Amino acid sequence: MFRVKALVLAPLACLFFATPSLADIYITAKGGYEWNRDRDVTDTTIDSDFDFEFEGGRVLGGAVGIRFLDNWRIEGEILHRKTKLESATLTTISTGVSGSVSAAAAFLDIDERTLSFMGNFMYDIQTDLPFTPYVGVGIGAARIKQDGTILTVPFSRKEGAFAYQAIVGGSYEVTEGIHFSIDGRYFGTKPFTGNEIRNNYFSHQSISVMGGLTFDL
Repeated sequence: MFRVKALVLAPLACLFFATPSLADIYITAKGGYEWNRDRDVTDTTIDSDFDFEFEGGRVLGGAVGIRFLDNWRIEGEILHRKTKLESATLTTISTGVSGSVSAAAAFLDIDERTLSFMGNFMYDIQTDLPFTPYVGVGIGAARIKQDGTILTVPFSRKEGAFAYQAIVGGSYEVTEGIHFSIDGRYFGTKPFTGNEIRNNYFSHQSISVMGGLTFDL
């Protein structure tokens, strides 16, 4: 996990020390809401497929970035996500019979927190207006923590996973040196271990809308 964080932050550190003026450096505070995709889990030990539906949740964090070559930006970003299991659909593999129940009825209580460390590469589309559209991609690492109970058995699990995201949005210059931005993003991780009780694997995938306030330094 440490090595992945170092790889994400190294390009930003190099640009920071190579930049002769602080005029190209900025900080951003971000917040928004995410909608989680359903997660498919196969557990062959009990001949079952699960479809877990997680609630939507809030996203909070910030970033430090540098502008270079007019249109390009690179930034180091940290975001915290929080969600909770809402319902589960169980399908018996051998028979194909399925049924859907709430998390409480299935004796499932899972709280999930995800802390992501991302290196984002952004491209600003220059216009003659105060509004600047942008696109970007990010790679990095996510630390996923789950706590709760499964069939009344308590568990707690931490897992690291490779993470990636795609970003589309725009920023508006409120006043000189201050920008308000809004963007949509798709965030995902590679499959990770679901819990200690079963040998399950699934990945965090979500779509979010984020608002941000950027200050030039």
